[in-house]
Amino acid sequence: MQNTSNAVIKFSLLLFLSLFPVLCTSQVVRSYQQVSDGINVILPEGTLNIYPLTDYAIRIRFYKDPIVKVPELIFTAGSPVPGFQVSDLPSELEIKVKNMIASLDKQSGTISFTDHSGNVFLCEKEGARKLMPDSVMGEPCFMAEQSFESPAGEYIFGLGQFQDGHYNLRGISRRLIQVNSQIAVPFIYSSRGYGLLWHQYGLTDYNPADSFITLEKKEQSGTAINQMAEVTTTTGTQKVYQDQSIYLGRFNVLKDGE
Repeated sequence: MQNTSNAVIKFSLLLFLSLFPVLCTSQVVRSYQQVSDGINVILPEGTLNIYPLTDYAIRIRFYKDPIVKVPELIFTAGSPVPGFQVSDLPSELEIKVKNMIASLDKQSGTISFTDHSGNVFLCEKEGARKLMPDSVMGEPCFMAEQSFESPAGEYIFGLGQFQDGHYNLRGISRRLIQVNSQIAVPFIYSSRGYGLLWHQYGLTDYNPADSFITLEKKEQSGTAINQMAEVTTTTGTQKVYQDQSIYLGRFNVLKDGE
């Protein structure tokens, strides 16, 4: 989730009608198919599924063909599909459930989520939905990336149990891994009233940093520094002596600010 401000672009009816032939040729939505549990949208870079789960939740899935079957560990089978309605409008595809609407912009391919009064509570950042070829231990895979608009004043909560002291996670970087006394849960809840589950089983970085700092171990004469540290043991927290080393790295702060 990247920190950006919202922007609203409005076209007059006359301008829209005069540009309609041009806009049609630049659409990224090639086609779509309505199925029993949602819609499948064909885009130049892959297939987008928009599937209602409940009257309050919609599942978005994006993949490159052919789809690879993986064990389903989160969404259980057998849940009834809620009632939904699909509208093919000139500029967007809409899929409505009882308490929310998902709108796919045909020009940009971005999805926004609104209530039935038209208030946008979550919107993808344009061009931020990515699947980049990669590999893990020699096995081919994809690196998935997604960003959303986050207006000033929004508070983001969740991601599990961490000990970094942060409550509002807007703009905070976290690597979601399980370690001793740390629990990672890929779910955020916003002060704007929505929740978002990142349904992805690989290593995940929330608000990943855009620079990498190399740390080099400082050479020391003799043995490493021996210091007292608190560690968790089978009998509780204990103070023990540990050998600790010093690592040095450099980075530049390009501008003032948080």
